Amino acid sequence: MPRFYFHVHDETMVLDEQGIVLPDLAAARAEAVSGARDLMCDQVREGRLNLAHWLEVEDEQHRHVFSLPFRAAIELKFYD
Repeated sequence: MPRFYFHVHDETMVLDEQGIVLPDLAAARAEAVSGARDLMCDQVREGRLNLAHWLEVEDEQHRHVFSLPFRAAIELKFYD
């Protein structure tokens, strides 16, 4: 199974040096969505939320696979 690395781009850049072994790209995308949501929850608990942050996912050869903006991991609804 391939290893994927999830780098966090927020006010700083946090490199994932260990990665996670996952069965395929779909599992990596699901992991990125879950991770982005967790990071956003941490921000909200601190009273802030920056939807411009993102995760960059690389494969085991450290090639860019995809980026996931935080805003793509949630659905925003506004009510009057």
